[in-house]
Amino acid sequence: GLIVAAKFTDDYWYRAGILQVQTPTAASAKFLDYGNIDTIQKPFIKVLHPDFLKDTIYSFECSLSGLPDLVPEEMLATFNDTAVGVRLSLTIDKKNGEKYGVSLKTTDGVDVGKALLDVHPVHVEPQIKSPAPSVQPTTVAGEDELLVACKLPLHVGSILPVEISNVTHVTSFDCQREEDLPTIDSFQERFEAHY
Repeated sequence: GLIVAAKFTDDYWYRAGILQVQTPTAASAKFLDYGNIDTIQKPFIKVLHPDFLKDTIYSFECSLSGLPDLVPEEMLATFNDTAVGVRLSLTIDKKNGEKYGVSLKTTDGVDVGKALLDVHPVHVEPQIKSPAPSVQPTTVAGEDELLVACKLPLHVGSILPVEISNVTHVTSFDCQREEDLPTIDSFQERFEAHY
């Protein structure tokens, strides 16, 4: 979709990707550096200055590995209590499209996925591990090509410290690398000053 500048509910401007035009005056958008999705009214959507397409997109979408597709809703509250607002060690187990299957550990070594299953037991089918193929993103020339060039260089097997920036569910949350947090703040100040 189209990459724009959009005003979030906190009255600050952020980079966003238009997901769907909902009406002539509103569109659904994903805030690229944090992962939030919201409906934005047309007056709060602006053309993105091309210089801001050159910066890295600082969040990446994840799903906890080792969980079944359907998990109890109450698992979300436990996930938020355990993993949000704390430093985590993330291991990329697989990549499926634009989403990463990951394992998370707290700084004291607690495996977040296993801890969730201890509190909310569900049947998990054993999975046979096979070497992950190297996935190369496919792009269309133009803005999408620029967007792919801005993605973080993440690879299966990478282990990195992260913070969770947005949670939709344990099967869909966004992370930011800890090393990028000061850069994100600096980028956001520069971005806000422009808009």
